[in-house]
Amino acid sequence: MPPYRGPPPDGRGQKRRREDEIYQPDMSRKDSILTMIIGVADVSEADAATPQDRERAVGSTARRLAKLLDRETELIRQTVLDCAVELSTKTMVYATLIGLLNGDHNNFVAGFVKAAEQDFDQALARVDINRSRMLLRFFAALTAVHVLRPTTVLAALQSIIDAARGFAESGTEARLWQPYADFLVGSVLMALPWGGSELSASATDQLDLLFSCIQGYLEARLIKYQPGLQPFARPLDDADTAAQSDSGGASFLPVVWEAVNGMRSSGNWSCAAIKRVTWEEFEAQLAESDPHELAPLGIPAHPPGVPTEAPPAVAAAALLDAFPPRGSIALLPREQTHGSKSDIDHLIMEQYILDTIHYFDGDRVACARKLALGLPIKDAVEGQLAEVLFSQMLCLPQPHFRAVAYSALMVDVCKLLTKFARPMSACIRECFMRMGAFDPQLRGRLAEWLALHLANFDFMWPWDRWSHVIGAPSHDPQRRFVMATLSHLVRLSYLDKVSGGVPSQFASLLPANPVVAEGTAQAPQANGSAAASADVDMADANGTDGEKMAVHQVLEKIKQKTSSPALLEWIKQTEHEASSPLANPHGRLHACAKALFLAGSKSLTHSDTYLQRYRKLMHALLADVSAEETDAAGFAGMALTAWRASPQRALHTLAKLLSLDVVPADAVVRWAFASPELLTLQDGIQNDVAWDAVDEAVGHVIEVHKAALLGSEAATAQVAGAAAATAEAAELGEHMEADAEDVAAKQAAAAQATTDSEAVSTAATLALEQAAALQKATLLLVFEQFVRVLTDGKAALSEAGEGTAEALQQDNSRAINDDSYCIINLLVGLYSHARAKR
Repeated sequence: MPPYRGPPPDGRGQKRRREDEIYQPDMSRKDSILTMIIGVADVSEADAATPQDRERAVGSTARRLAKLLDRETELIRQTVLDCAVELSTKTMVYATLIGLLNGDHNNFVAGFVKAAEQDFDQALARVDINRSRMLLRFFAALTAVHVLRPTTVLAALQSIIDAARGFAESGTEARLWQPYADFLVGSVLMALPWGGSELSASATDQLDLLFSCIQGYLEARLIKYQPGLQPFARPLDDADTAAQSDSGGASFLPVVWEAVNGMRSSGNWSCAAIKRVTWEEFEAQLAESDPHELAPLGIPAHPPGVPTEAPPAVAAAALLDAFPPRGSIALLPREQTHGSKSDIDHLIMEQYILDTIHYFDGDRVACARKLALGLPIKDAVEGQLAEVLFSQMLCLPQPHFRAVAYSALMVDVCKLLTKFARPMSACIRECFMRMGAFDPQLRGRLAEWLALHLANFDFMWPWDRWSHVIGAPSHDPQRRFVMATLSHLVRLSYLDKVSGGVPSQFASLLPANPVVAEGTAQAPQANGSAAASADVDMADANGTDGEKMAVHQVLEKIKQKTSSPALLEWIKQTEHEASSPLANPHGRLHACAKALFLAGSKSLTHSDTYLQRYRKLMHALLADVSAEETDAAGFAGMALTAWRASPQRALHTLAKLLSLDVVPADAVVRWAFASPELLTLQDGIQNDVAWDAVDEAVGHVIEVHKAALLGSEAATAQVAGAAAATAEAAELGEHMEADAEDVAAKQAAAAQATTDSEAVSTAATLALEQAAALQKATLLLVFEQFVRVLTDGKAALSEAGEGTAEALQQDNSRAINDDSYCIINLLVGLYSHARAKR
């Protein structure tokens, strides 16, 4: 509970306090216990009178908790366990707290250890990798305070390594087990520094065997490096460490091994990043307590979170989702991130940062304060913090949070650490310098982050350093990055404000004014060409006035809130006027679509309202045109092209049309793959819109299937409830003393409930089957279109001849990279939606 500053709420009978004096209101016993445990040893340097203040705070908390154990056993046990896991920098503090309670309350600590064992097994089974890893660390820390026997802890760690070696020696395809096994081994290695000194002194032979088995696993593992997770396609030189990164994938485990094995080889297990409670009074008290044994831990023989009978490709994707790469890129020179820290201290500090981001994601302000002010080592903290945050944001295949989360966090850190801005700018400068080799998906992610950051600082940026991109070719990666950043800025603000905030020479890179375009799209045929009959260019020389008049008339009807049937009837009355564009089905569809887009241009709410209100009208007009898929695809194209200058409005309108079932998902996919913007390098913004449209369609069918699954589960529960009611009514009828009318009423109600639930169940089953079929058909269509596009591109390059092909490759050196971006972007979208569904 945060402290309350100021006088008591009623203000009566109290001495007036100074404004900066803290008043702590009355709290319940539960809140008091939570506050006491969470805040243990949080003594600021300014308030610390002696070096022993932190130790005294731990001892005082232990004595207070000891008096409450009989009444609040479960609350204290669970709170201490949660704090030991979630407050990463205070692991040893909570281990010491448990050690102090172990002397006089041995039974409580025995139950605490048992609860921690069960918590670990459950966390690993449900793929809570952060909690399971932190619990292993806590077990190692408990050996340092004589709560756990070192031999039993080493036996438990050995069983984990044996399980990992079993996978490596099984002969199974590596992608089906290695991320899981690497996680297990890495968690063991990262836990050892918290109890390595005691483990080495008490069970040297066991510890040597453990390290020998870990070394054997490292030699047996098949994947040493994952090039698919590289953020940069090529290095700048032989010493380019950033280009050698694989987002903390398979290459990270040997780094941990080298650091921890170095501690063992030197016999020095001390770490500046691990703050131990070293008061002599505690040492004697801890040594007198009886240690407990750590029971064998439950290590699943099959990677958790992976379907047992799934095809290899599905199982590998699920495994990578469950045990993702750590996320690390060496963007800055070593001296800016390491300082004077040892390798193990650098790794531990990095882990502190990752743990804090994970467990404090719901409280951005507290997270920023802990990152900026709460880390135990201040040396080069700004550089390491900047590199870790950028590494997480630019992690492949996808980050843990969206760019807006990292942006908000870095804005707060900038306010708390004045020196943070320099290494943050250095990370951007490093990425910008490598933009030609930068993964295009990460390029877009960085552009989104930079726009968010600039919007918080009034567009302040050294724009003159990027002025060279103004005259660069349209396909130049740096130019495309700057254009993407400016486009995101316009999405966040207004074009006029952004134009006034950036130098005038960048005006040519700004997007167009986000208004409804004068024309819409052409409806593509199945082979990807445009249908001339669906051309609805509003600037047609032979019908400009007629088109505009028709749109104006429909728009006036819409503004008058004419109902959908009435508007349709009015339109049909104009069919006999041969000169009117509303006389033919295509003209009616295009005029009404244009009018709807214009009517909704005022705001997103207006757009949603009008599309919802005239849903039946759009269905009727599409039915009049044709039942062909190309007409629905053309209608989707009209929506996207109408808002060509405003990508966010285009995608919002498309999402609404999909949700209203006006445009089917497969029609959007067909339009996007037939769109020339899909593979063009000339207009990066429209290229992104085309791919986002595909992602929107795929996301829609996945959400429909998800909703159908929930409906099916609800129907199953309703059937079960009806069956229970029927059984209860039947049981009631067997009792002689039961009222006959009451029994008859309950039996009738149960029969009606059974009938209703069966009807709901039948409808839910049908909806689920249709949703599954739609999802399958859409995904198959997407991959069929991928094959067509890539095959056609390869054939065109071959037909161009050897010399022309070489010239094309030189002139469009980023084409292959951007094609990869298109594929990766969509696959990551599919991956994200599937992950959200689970």
